[in-house]
Amino acid sequence: MARKTAKSSKPRSDIQIRASSLSHIGRVRNSNQDVGRHEVAPSAPCEAKALLVVADGMGGHAAGEVASRMAVDGLLDSLSLASTGTYDLGVLLETAVKQVNSAVYDAGTSPEHRGMGTTLTAALVVNSDLYVANVGDSRCYLLRDGHLKQITEDHSYVGEQVRSGALTVEQALTHPQRNVITRAIGLDPTVEVDIFTEPIQTGDRIMLCSDGLYPLVPESELIEVLSNNNPDQACKDLVDRANGNGGHDNVTVAVGIVEKKRVLKRRRQGQAKNEGRTTNTRIPSTIKPSRQVDGRLHRLVRQLKNRLSSVFVRQ
Repeated sequence: MARKTAKSSKPRSDIQIRASSLSHIGRVRNSNQDVGRHEVAPSAPCEAKALLVVADGMGGHAAGEVASRMAVDGLLDSLSLASTGTYDLGVLLETAVKQVNSAVYDAGTSPEHRGMGTTLTAALVVNSDLYVANVGDSRCYLLRDGHLKQITEDHSYVGEQVRSGALTVEQALTHPQRNVITRAIGLDPTVEVDIFTEPIQTGDRIMLCSDGLYPLVPESELIEVLSNNNPDQACKDLVDRANGNGGHDNVTVAVGIVEKKRVLKRRRQGQAKNEGRTTNTRIPSTIKPSRQVDGRLHRLVRQLKNRLSSVFVRQ
């Protein structure tokens, strides 16, 4: 397992994730073998703030759709049944992906699904940390302060060539073997899973996508769309741009925006109505009789004193 961990942030409860996902058949394919999913608190598993998942199936029309759907549904089920406790969430995520791999591999032994597989990229946000699992060439990006960082590494022939320096990023986008992947879910009984951990903060954008997006939409446009739109609109705009530039493959996007959590404070009844108003206090009329009683009592006390004084004088 490849593991890359940035300095972890302190646990925080003052952030929330708004998220969306969208999958489209594209303009060339006759079926959609991609699957995208997003879940946010409180429905996200592992008491997470959000879970984003993208899978890109392969192995023919029926097999590819089955593999990607099994991977996404299986991952969600596995994480939902997991007990986080004191476990390393990276290990928990890796274990869930390996369980998914075993299930897809077993299903692929049947004649109708033989050779099926899928990519799988998942992003789990817990407290203020982003945990990413990756197998294949779907990607996870993190946008912060206008800088777009690719978190994952492509498990593909051209990806390996780029990392070795044999190809440039630009050459890889048009290379004839750009669709050859070197690692996938379901092709073998076991699989190596890359795990990445990144601290996140308010204002960050998280994006997962299949390879139907990033070869067709330049990085500058990814930054523009993610920076200026809510998750729903960002997903739609990115899919539209990929299709507008050819749409040669299925395209799937999942986007999450890190926001400061909105806290609703309860107010005492009537406080909101009176807030900002000046109240004029008026003495009720019911006090007046008590003033009259006090005056009578004062006169009686004075008369009594006078009488007592006259008694002492007589003596």
